[in-house]
Amino acid sequence: MHQTRKGNVWCFSMKCHVGVNAGSGLVHTITVTSANKHDITETANLIREDDEAVDGDSGYLGVQKRSEIQQNEHFSKVGVITRVEAFLNSLSHRPVQPLPANFQIEDVPIRRVSMPARAETDKPLYLPNLGEYTPLLARYFVQNGVDAHILPAPDEHAVGLGRAQTSAKEYLPFVALLGGVLADRETDVAPAQFLIPQSEGAEADGQYARVIRAELDRLGQDDVKIVAPMLERLYENAMDRDMLMRALLMGDLAYAAPKAQRNKSNEIPTWDELNMQAETIGNLPIAGRKIAVIGTPLCQTVLDDGVWRTLEDEGETILRAPLAEALCFLWRDSDEKRTAKAWLDEIEANLRKIGRLLGARSPFAPDMDALRRTANAALGRFAGANGRYRYAKAVQMSANVSAVLTAAPRYENAAMILDMRGLREACQAPLLELSFDHDWDETAWARLRSFLYYCR
Repeated sequence: MHQTRKGNVWCFSMKCHVGVNAGSGLVHTITVTSANKHDITETANLIREDDEAVDGDSGYLGVQKRSEIQQNEHFSKVGVITRVEAFLNSLSHRPVQPLPANFQIEDVPIRRVSMPARAETDKPLYLPNLGEYTPLLARYFVQNGVDAHILPAPDEHAVGLGRAQTSAKEYLPFVALLGGVLADRETDVAPAQFLIPQSEGAEADGQYARVIRAELDRLGQDDVKIVAPMLERLYENAMDRDMLMRALLMGDLAYAAPKAQRNKSNEIPTWDELNMQAETIGNLPIAGRKIAVIGTPLCQTVLDDGVWRTLEDEGETILRAPLAEALCFLWRDSDEKRTAKAWLDEIEANLRKIGRLLGARSPFAPDMDALRRTANAALGRFAGANGRYRYAKAVQMSANVSAVLTAAPRYENAAMILDMRGLREACQAPLLELSFDHDWDETAWARLRSFLYYCR
């Protein structure tokens, strides 16, 4: 046994290294070392003589360069399978489909895809479920003349429909969004619109929205439209950007309050009313430990397998990274010509005031410029999944909480990049990465509870 540090917590313990058969899921090898041993040092002891490929997480990056691997005649030939390699391998096992006689690729008709950034007013608009934010966003659209409705939170049926249309392991948000649309179309065939926001990163160039559009076309649903605003440019093309920001802030305040005392009003407040709400919430006592949750919007709200709700029921105070602040950060990064500088300055001043009124319950940054400096130092001009904000926000919140939980869909590249850039080491509180794929189980709970046991 040996002492080691997990975040800012020192432990005296041991570590198990486990090799698992990728096909059966059965454990074939277990080695035990002192807790201060890095995972990669035990790789050679976990590989069997008949293994031809190894699939490991980010803790095993660079394993091929280690001397015990390079100098072993068998191990040096073992490859680490990436998602790209796995996809290419799956292609090699698909049956060959002969092309029609005289086929010419130039003759294939090009279908123009139209996915407007703004909703039309002559069809109902269905919004993906985003927890406390959704009724307020629906109200925002209604007040701007759009007949808005809320899709149910993703369930087993919707996720199953989404996964049935994918041939590889995809991010849970994509599967849930696709399945939500398909589930609605099972019972409603009337003309409709669905809001599927786009962003840089995993959804670059509207891949998710385009796949959903293609699936609807395959089903003959030509009278269904996809509304796909680019989040990075939303401050330019929103119907009413000030009202949108107030709606999001009301959702942020709902999550800042204890679960039993959250305001269920769907009315979008004025700035003065937001300040009064923040002051009221700021006077409420803190229960349990303060735990920061920073991640993708869906994983912070409805794609968390009930983890945040359970922790709150057990008396913990969950501080989610505010969506209004996240978008403000994203818009400042995107506003390279500074056309929205005055408005963003005003919004940031309002966020600071609300943060002061919330007091110990505030998830808001006291200094947005400090957030940007942290992001610039760690990630430069990185763009994708608002990773710059997520990194800086975790560092900022770690100074005032007992633990930091990052929340992302499994297989998300942005989450791996943040880890590779030293996010855990940069945080002042212990950090645990949680990945969601609609399969949270007792093993995942045991891992989370073991982590929280050592947090002050």
